[in-house]
Amino acid sequence: MTIREALEEILDKNEISQYLSLEDRNIIMENYSRFEEPLEKEYQFDSSKYRVAGVVLYNIVQLSDDLKNRKLADNKGLVFSIKSICKIVGIGEKAFYRLNNEFKEKFDYFNKKTQKERNNKKEKVIDENKLSNLMGIIKKYRRKSVPPHLNRETLIQIFNHTLYCLQYLYIDKSAIKIKEFLGHVMVNIYIAGYDVKEKKLTELFGEIAKDTDIMLTAGRNKEDFVRVKDIYGKYENKVYVELGGN
Repeated sequence: MTIREALEEILDKNEISQYLSLEDRNIIMENYSRFEEPLEKEYQFDSSKYRVAGVVLYNIVQLSDDLKNRKLADNKGLVFSIKSICKIVGIGEKAFYRLNNEFKEKFDYFNKKTQKERNNKKEKVIDENKLSNLMGIIKKYRRKSVPPHLNRETLIQIFNHTLYCLQYLYIDKSAIKIKEFLGHVMVNIYIAGYDVKEKKLTELFGEIAKDTDIMLTAGRNKEDFVRVKDIYGKYENKVYVELGGN
């Protein structure tokens, strides 16, 4: 079975087909055809093509606001939510997140490539003047008085509330790297008057992440690894903070 065949089989399932017009289906398969050759080659020896097809479908749907936000008949969920797709392809949500994170870099690469071919857009670069202004704002509004001590419980709440905030700021993403997440935390606590080094903050996160509401998943790139304690006190390498997806 190819990924295309698996994808078509998923689209034929009643849980999906009843919410799709012929035009919708054509749009999905047209988008897939843009990435078909490299993806089929990448996963030609993968035994879980059905699950990969589910991940492919989820990511293609994210390109269309209409499909992405299409609701189930009972209005109690979305047709193409991670939960719905997991149920259809027979995969747990944690396994889906892991597979999606591995797939995401490949998908984003091909998506950007076709966007360049379609729109002939130049890659955006950071405006140094804007960055300079931003640094000026951070310096201007940084707390001048000595802040209270940050204890374990306070840090747990800071991590939790940063997660809740980022779920809205990154509503288009299902996950971000732990190091990106900690970057957001670091900027905020710096403005609040604290001087916590990146290495120390990473160590503290690794110690107490298991006591937060944050779900972490693994990745393959060693440069992104963060050592985190599990519930048994053993360290393991994690890469992503899950944001929940759509």
